[in-house]
Amino acid sequence: MKHSQPKVAKALSNKRCPKCNSIMAKHPNRWYCGKCHYTEFIKP
Repeated sequence: MKHSQPKVAKALSNKRCPKCNSIMAKHPNRWYCGKCHYTEFIKP
């Protein structure tokens, strides 16, 4: 039986959604929450 390495939690650099506290996805021009669809645009 082969044992796998335990998963180690990493510190996330992504933002949290202010509405639902989920992790937001970073796109080139915006931050987006897939759960509640909150969008925060990044200024150039």
